[in-house]
Amino acid sequence: MPNLKVILVVLLSLVLGLTAYFLNVSSISNGFENQPQVSPENDIPNGWKTYTPENNTFEISYPPELEVSSNGEYSILITKKESQPDFGHANFIYVSVIPDSEITAGDGQIYNYNKEQFETLINIEEGEHVSLSQNDNPDLSEWFTYTRLPNVIISGNDFKVFSNSKPWEFPSEITEFRYIGGPIKGNTFILGGYVVDYSGSITYDILQAVLQTFSINS
Repeated sequence: MPNLKVILVVLLSLVLGLTAYFLNVSSISNGFENQPQVSPENDIPNGWKTYTPENNTFEISYPPELEVSSNGEYSILITKKESQPDFGHANFIYVSVIPDSEITAGDGQIYNYNKEQFETLINIEEGEHVSLSQNDNPDLSEWFTYTRLPNVIISGNDFKVFSNSKPWEFPSEITEFRYIGGPIKGNTFILGGYVVDYSGSITYDILQAVLQTFSINS
């Protein structure tokens, strides 16, 4: 009959091993949350495409497996050419440009821009959290909670950085990163991405590489 002490040692080893494994997986899948980087500008990898809007406000480059589409007059989305079975089009990068003349634009006119929420967000300090929920239900608060991260430099300008690990109506694996800069040359810029740390998806590293090519034109 097997020795009870040996069995207990084996079981303990298995428990410790599984615990270490799941902790490691967790740290990998969430490891991008506190790593704001960006900085290099226009260091465009070979084979990437470059998008410039008709008004020449900015330029941004992206890998060939992605594509650009308009989202209203002031925003673009950069998505995978082929919809991903697990995430559909919930995994993408976006750019919104808010001209000074439109800074009071109503909700929904510019992607991810609502004047009241915008003012709330940009006025929190690094390390602070704020809920942008417009509903009194406290159970909804976690889906709209943003954390202020350290600033980054994008196109030579200081941008505030925010993250939301549970964006509303997105798959649970998705995290949003939002970058706000301006006013710069008559515009305020909101850049961001809904990223996931899965191979073949738009990851945090791809978001960083794309934003590193972003440049604001005169």
